[in-house]
Amino acid sequence: MSSTEQQEAVSSQRTLVIVVAVLALVSAGIGVATGGIPIVAMIIATIQVTIVLYFLMHLKSEKLAMHGLTALCAFFIVFMLAATITAATNTINGTEKLDHTKPVATEEAH
Repeated sequence: MSSTEQQEAVSSQRTLVIVVAVLALVSAGIGVATGGIPIVAMIIATIQVTIVLYFLMHLKSEKLAMHGLTALCAFFIVFMLAATITAATNTINGTEKLDHTKPVATEEAH
């Protein structure tokens, strides 16, 4: 590897580290500003993991089987993210009427 190629590689690695660091700061800032909504933080974390896996762990130059395994993991992450978003935004029918329910009475000890 020539010195020019090495300098380009180091420069691209620095850029990626800076992008991941900026995304971490944005995620923390959004978390503080919105009162800790986890959905945005999960989306940003997914982007960060993708950048780290693809570029910093050099998965972009792997064989097709590794790309398939990575795609399967990505599908799982997207599925879990969608399930979390669905669970956070949907409410169970009738729960809006539970604001004024009486507490359950406990029995005295025998």
